Formats: sequence, C-alpha cells, structure tokens
Amino acid sequence: MIFLIFLKQELKNNLKNLGLFIQNLLFFVISCSVFLIISQNQAQNLTNIIAISLVFSLIFANSNFLQEDFRDGTLEQIMIFLPNLEIYIAAKIIAVWIIYVLPVLLSILPIIWLVGQENSLSTEIFWLFTIFSIAANFICAFCGSLGLAANKSPIFAIFAMPLLVPILLITVSGFSSAENFIFAVKLLTGLAIFCATLFLLATTKIVRIVSD
Repeated sequence: MIFLIFLKQELKNNLKNLGLFIQNLLFFVISCSVFLIISQNQAQNLTNIIAISLVFSLIFANSNFLQEDFRDGTLEQIMIFLPNLEIYIAAKIIAVWIIYVLPVLLSILPIIWLVGQENSLSTEIFWLFTIFSIAANFICAFCGSLGLAANKSPIFAIFAMPLLVPILLITVSGFSSAENFIFAVKLLTGLAIFCATLFLLATTKIVRIVSD
C-alpha cells in the first residue's frame, strides 16, 4: 500500500532528526515543570498546565511542516507521479504525530505520577489528550503549511490557536465528572475524524496553490 510505504519512509526521516525530537520533548517537560512551580504544585491546575504545554508542543512540531519538501522539490515530484497528494501529506502528518507527539503524551503519565494524582485521573488525562492531539496535529500541520506561501511558518503556525481553543475546552471539560468524560471522548473522536478530513484536504489545497 502506497500510504504505508510513505509512512515508513517518513518515520525513518523523522527519526534522523533527533534534535527536534529532543527539543520538543524537553520543551513540554520543562514547560509543565515551570507552570507547576508557578502554581505551587497545585494538582487541580495540572490538566490546564498539560493542555497549554501540549498545544505549544504541537505548534512547535509542525511549525516547518512541508518546508523542506517544498524547497528540495520533493513535493513537485510527488505531485507529478502521485495523483492523490492527500496520501503523501496524511503519511507526513501521522509520522509527525508518532515521532514528536506520542513521546510527549507518554511523558504525561510520569508527570501525573510525580504530582501524586490517582490512577483513574491519569487514565482520563492520557486518553482525552491523546484524542485531542490527533485532531490538533492536523490543524497545526495545516497552519504550518501556510508558511509555504511566505516562508513565515512560525507566525502562521500560531494561527492554530483560535482553531484549537474550542477543542481544548471540550477536552478539559471532560475531567469534571465521569459523565462528562464519556461525552467528551465521543465528541472529541468525532471532531478528530472531522478535523483530520477537513484539514488534510485544506493542506493539500494549499500545497497545490503554492506549487502552481
């Protein structure tokens, strides 16, 4: 399958960039630590701290999305030989999530343990933020791809914030009760599918416009 071939290749390419991987992970851990110190290690602020740190980590990971492929001509070659450009872009977005976002999500568990939260809450936090990160990653990739037009990807990536805030509020609301958690999981799952479809198509459109 073409998608799996692209995904495997993108995973290999991203694994070579250990610097960005380490920077992104350290950024998240340090950001959580700083906010926890400022809030005097108050456990009730933990979900908000993780949410804010995760958002900035996602923006950082996608700030230069497709920039290198555009400069070295890879995108042009892909568009010539692959009619469905969406397959290639989807593989790149998922590869970014696996290499740069998944380790950040896994680091949430020890952070929760160090703060002293109960196991049930740690499970809820992990799953809600995992679903949120999938939707947010497609949004951030789209905003990062806007930099292809003007080579100002860090600025364009920040445009993701207004798009991420509604989904983030739904995520945080899921921690208030068991009923809200179930509702938030269902709603976030639907939003993740919607965002993945919409912003994948939007990113592909941006690439085609810039390449023409």
